[in-house]
Amino acid sequence: MPTQGKTDPPRSPVPGVIPEPVRVQNDTSAVAPPAGSDPGAERDARRHAREEAREPREERPGVMIPNRRKRLPLEAPLMRLVASAGIVGIAVAIAAIMGSQGSQEWLIGLVVSVVSLLLAAVLWSSRRL
Repeated sequence: MPTQGKTDPPRSPVPGVIPEPVRVQNDTSAVAPPAGSDPGAERDARRHAREEAREPREERPGVMIPNRRKRLPLEAPLMRLVASAGIVGIAVAIAAIMGSQGSQEWLIGLVVSVVSLLLAAVLWSSRRL
């Protein structure tokens, strides 16, 4: 039997399924901008186009935490204080649950410390608070 004219189809990881051929497109928009263009101006143009595509600001749904510019001077420190108290409350709850399960004290301290540090890092790195 001659096998010169026969070609095997591409192999598929799933038996009985023939994979689609790979299609390559040359996209000229993905090319880097010219050396003389200003990235700040391009960013502002994209931001302006997004703002035009959105609904007017008055009609958009609000968020729970207002923008930093619109807050009272003591609101951000108060929010951080409340969130820090929440972290302490979570740590106490974890310690109480682990203590009731008979865990060793050093393990309770380690788990509570690590969870507190992680939650505090997330809280204090937030730009919204």
